[in-house]
Amino acid sequence: MRKRGLSTVIATLLIVMLTIFSAVIIAGLIIPMIKDNMAKSKGCYDVRDSFIIDMETGLTCYNDDSTSVMVKMVKQSSIKGFIFMLSSSSENKRYEVIDGSVVTDEVKMYNISKTEIRIPKEQGEAETYIFDVKADNVKLALVLQDNNVCEGVEEKIAGCQK
Repeated sequence: MRKRGLSTVIATLLIVMLTIFSAVIIAGLIIPMIKDNMAKSKGCYDVRDSFIIDMETGLTCYNDDSTSVMVKMVKQSSIKGFIFMLSSSSENKRYEVIDGSVVTDEVKMYNISKTEIRIPKEQGEAETYIFDVKADNVKLALVLQDNNVCEGVEEKIAGCQK
């Protein structure tokens, strides 16, 4: 009785074809995902180090019932707004500050006559935001034009001088 099996050449060809087929399927799934993540990362890379929390003027501070934060543009960039995460030992609050939105009881501009939120648009320009919470720490994230959010800076806040 003769045994029949695949020749080594055919087996090798099947393994090579299976490997190529697997590589094509994986590449079809992975490459678009990598491109998408790189596009998001590029947006954040372009605006990194564009804004700082200005600690030198004394306008970034807290008192018994509010916290003010001055944000300064140090490198020209175009963003839609900020996300402030203010925290203390007893409370954490998140505020979304979008350019052109209406001033509320929770978020006000330092210049009392302003009725809409404004973000700095030119290098060297600064704006101060007043929040309805006492906080000794602030994290600033940047909201890009495409609504992606990028990490910004974090600072400890001191009490306001009276």
